[in-house]
Amino acid sequence: MYEDAVGTFVEALRIFKRNYGDKHLDVSHTLFNIGMLMNEQREPERAIKCLSKALHTTKGILGDEHIDVADTIAQLGVAFNLKGEYDEAIEHYETALQSRKQIVGEDNLESASIMHDLGDVYCKLGQWGKAEQCYRESLKIRNMKFAASIDISSTLFGLGYIYKNKGDDMKAMRALEGCLRIRKMKLESDIELADTYQHLGTVHDSIENARKALFCYDKALSIYAECLGEKNETSALVLCRKAGILQSLENDEAALACFSEALQIRSFFHEEEELSVETADIICSQGSIYNRMGNIKKAQSCFETALNMYKTIDGSENLNVAKALHFIAIIFVNRQDNDRAYPCLEEALRLRRTLLGEHHEGTADSCYYIASILFAWRRYREALPCFQTAYDVYLKQRGSLDISVANTLFFIGCIHEIDGNYDEALTCFKSSLLGKKQNLGATNMEYANVIYRLGYVHSQRSEPDLAIYCFRECIAIRELHSTPNKDSQIPIADALVDLGNALAEKEEFNEAYVCYKDALDIYNNHLNREDIAIGDCLRRIGNVHESKNEETTAEGYYERALQIYDCNLILKPNEDEIASLNLDKEYTDLASLLLSLATMRDRLFQLDSAVSLYGRALHLYKILFGADDLRIATILNNLGNITGRSGSFDKALVLFEESLRIRLLVLGRDHEDIAETLFSMGIVFEKRHEYGAAIKAFSDCVRIRGLIYGEESLEMAEVLISLGSAQGNLHNFAGALRSWDQALYIYQRNELSEDHPLVVTVLDNRAIAERFLAETK
Repeated sequence: MYEDAVGTFVEALRIFKRNYGDKHLDVSHTLFNIGMLMNEQREPERAIKCLSKALHTTKGILGDEHIDVADTIAQLGVAFNLKGEYDEAIEHYETALQSRKQIVGEDNLESASIMHDLGDVYCKLGQWGKAEQCYRESLKIRNMKFAASIDISSTLFGLGYIYKNKGDDMKAMRALEGCLRIRKMKLESDIELADTYQHLGTVHDSIENARKALFCYDKALSIYAECLGEKNETSALVLCRKAGILQSLENDEAALACFSEALQIRSFFHEEEELSVETADIICSQGSIYNRMGNIKKAQSCFETALNMYKTIDGSENLNVAKALHFIAIIFVNRQDNDRAYPCLEEALRLRRTLLGEHHEGTADSCYYIASILFAWRRYREALPCFQTAYDVYLKQRGSLDISVANTLFFIGCIHEIDGNYDEALTCFKSSLLGKKQNLGATNMEYANVIYRLGYVHSQRSEPDLAIYCFRECIAIRELHSTPNKDSQIPIADALVDLGNALAEKEEFNEAYVCYKDALDIYNNHLNREDIAIGDCLRRIGNVHESKNEETTAEGYYERALQIYDCNLILKPNEDEIASLNLDKEYTDLASLLLSLATMRDRLFQLDSAVSLYGRALHLYKILFGADDLRIATILNNLGNITGRSGSFDKALVLFEESLRIRLLVLGRDHEDIAETLFSMGIVFEKRHEYGAAIKAFSDCVRIRGLIYGEESLEMAEVLISLGSAQGNLHNFAGALRSWDQALYIYQRNELSEDHPLVVTVLDNRAIAERFLAETK
C-alpha cells in the first residue's frame, strides 16, 4: 500500500515539476507527503531529503510563520528521531512547537502530538524529568479534546514507562492501567495492547504481585502470537520474564518450559544466537532451577556453558563472568567440595570488588560464601572480616531483619563464641534469632540452630537457667522435625548433652543424668561404638555419679570413656599435631577426663595411676591453654600433695610454688585456691622443719580464709590448728595456745561436742603445750 502511495506521489511530483517548476507549493506539498510516507516506512534519510526540499520551497513561498512550515519542521523532527540524531530531533520539534504556538496557539492536537514525540526522544535519552513534562503537556491538551482516544493511551503508556524506570511503581501502574482501559475499548488484538499488558506485567512483577504479573504476561503472549505468529522475538522476552516469576514461586518445571521456549524462538531468528548475552542469561537461569531441583549435573553444565559464552562475548573481566563463577562455586559448596569452590568465589569477588565496589550486594554475596568456606576450614580470623563486610552491606541495603543479615550474624556470633568473646556472641545470636523468627518462624530448624548456640553462650557465661531454656527449645524444635536417620537424631543428642551440662551446673544431677543417658542411647544407635561423642557422653555420666559420691560407678564410666578417647586421639600429641588436626575441643575434653580420673585415683590412694593421669592432663593443658592456665595450677597443686606425702618435700615445694604463681597471676591474692596452696606449702615447710616459713604460709592462709569464710568458720579452725602446731614446734607455746584456743572457740560456735575427734586432738595438743610452757617457766 505504501509503495503504491509513494509511486502515485512521485508521478504527481513529476507532473507538477513539468508544469509548474521546482518552486511551486504543489511540488513542496507533494515532497512533504512523500517525506511523511518515508517516515512511516522508517526510511529517515529519504524522508529528510524530501522534507528538506519541501521546507526550503515552502519557506520561500509562504515565509517562516506559516502552519505548513511548522508541519514540515515537525516531520523533519520525526525523521531525525528515527535516524537516532536526537539533538537534531529535539531542535526541530521545539522549533515546530514555537511556530505553532505563534500561529494557532498551544491547545491543538498537532502540538500535543509533537509534544508527545518530543517526550519519546527525551525517554530515549533517559531524561525522565523532561520526558514527563512533555507527556503531561500533551496529555493535558488531548484530555481537553478527547475523553478516551488512542493518542491519550499512547501518552499514558509513555508516562507509565517513565515512572517504571524511575522506580515509582504505583504511578506507573496507574498510568498503564489507564492506558489499558482505553486500548481495550479501542483495540482488539493489537501489538500496542500486548505492549501495555507486558509493561503492566513488569510493574506487578516489581511489586511482587506474581498472580497479576503472570496474568498480564499471558495476555501479552496470546496477543503477540495472534498478531506476530507463535515465534516472535518479543514473546521470547516475555517468556523469560514469566519464567523468572515462576522460578521465584519454585514452579520449576513451568519455568524451565518457558526458558526453553524462549531459547527456541531466539535460535529461530538468530543463527549466531548461541553467542548472545541474552541466551547466556537464560541458560544461567536454567542452571539455577536445575540446581534447586537437585539435578546438579545439568546445573553445573548450564553454568559452565554460560560462563564460556560470557567470556567469549565480553572477555573475562565482566560481571556476568562473576555471576556464573559464583553459581558454579555454590554447586561445589553444596557438594562440600570447598577446594574447588574457593578459587571460583575468589575470582568472582575480585571482579565484583573491581567493577561494583566494596559496598555492593553482589560483592557482599561473594564475601559471605568465601567466609563460609574459611569458617568450614576453621580459618576464623580470615573469615570474620569477610562476614563483617557482608553484614555491613546487607544491613544497609536490606534492613536488620532480613534473612541474609540473620545468617551472617549467626556465623559472626560463632566466631566470637570460639574466641571466647561471649558478650559479642550473645549480641549476634540474639539479633540473628530475631531475623530467623521473622523470616522462617520459631519452629524452623535454622531457628533451632541459633537458639542452640545461644544456649551454649549462656552456659559459658554461667547463666544456667537461660541455657536450659534455650536447649529445651532447641530440642523441642529438632524433635518436631526429626526422622529416624542419623542426620536428624545426632543434633538432638548433642543438644541433650548440653542441656545435661546446664542442669549439672545447677546441681540438678538426676535430670542431667536423664539427658546424658538419652543422648547416649541415640549415639549408640547411630554411631560407631568407639565414636568420640560416646566417649564424651560417658565422661559426663561419670561426672554425675562422682558428684553423687558413687565413685566406683563413676570410675567405670571414666575408664570406658578414656578407652574411646585413646582410640581416636594421639596419646601424647605436640602442639602442631593438635593444631593441624583441628581437635582443640576433643583434646580439651580428654584433658578434663584425665583430670577427673586422676583426682579420683588420688582420693583412692592409687597414686602411681593418679600421677600418670595428672601428667597427661598437664601436657595437654599446657599445649591448649599455655603455662598460666588455672587447671595447670590445680594439677600442680595435686601433684605437690602426692609428692609431699611420699616424702619428696623439695620437689613438692617446687610444684606448690609454680601453682601459687599461676593462681596469684590469675586470681589475685584473696582467693580460696591461694589459701589452699598456702596451706599445702605450710604443711611441707613444717615437714622440712622450716617452721618460720610454715607459720608465714599458715598465717597468710588464715587471713584469706577469714575474708572468705568468716572468722568463725571450720575452714579457719583447720588452718589455725596447723598454725598452732608450727608455732609449738618453734617453741612459741603461747602463740600455739592462742591459735588452738581460737580453733576451740570456733568448734564450740559450730556446736562440735567435746568428744569430737577434732576437739579431742586440739585439747591433747593444748595440754602438751601447757606442759612445755610450764617447764620453761
